[in-house]
Amino acid sequence: MAKEYHYEFEYDSRYCYPNSKVLKNKLNILDAVQLENAERKITSLRTMEAIQKGIRGKFDFNHLKRIHKFLFGDIYSWAGKVRLVNISKGNQFCKVEFIEQQMLLKQIIMTKSIPFEVKMSPNYSINEITEEVQASMTMENMPLTEDDIHLLRTYQASTESEKENIRNQLIVEYTED
Repeated sequence: MAKEYHYEFEYDSRYCYPNSKVLKNKLNILDAVQLENAERKITSLRTMEAIQKGIRGKFDFNHLKRIHKFLFGDIYSWAGKVRLVNISKGNQFCKVEFIEQQMLLKQIIMTKSIPFEVKMSPNYSINEITEEVQASMTMENMPLTEDDIHLLRTYQASTESEKENIRNQLIVEYTED
């Protein structure tokens, strides 16, 4: 997995640790494989929450940034913010100088084709939710392990406070001093 999971970038000390391709993160993880594991586990839980609760909103640029912050905010302080350098995980979808223009164009297209608020169905079964999360994570080159899937199933059956405890335990587990 770690071979596929890398960032390509113009080196910038804002996002990466010195002399490293490891993104600066709230967990102070300096090892790429360890960060991959933490990101995969934590974002898969957040993805599951989004699928279970549904995502309501206009899906404009600001809304997409809020979704990004929800998914990655436990790990990265810059989650939900527009990036300032050309950095991407594998395939760069947009150069930094065109992000605002591209998102405005996509926003116009989305609001023309979807003139109402979009809400994902919260009525997925446990298996459907797990499959959706697996598909989403695989699409991001972060396929889930059997342990990840077990964690998702435990998370699904948990109360809101138990879910918060599970996320916090993962954060503590992966945080390096």
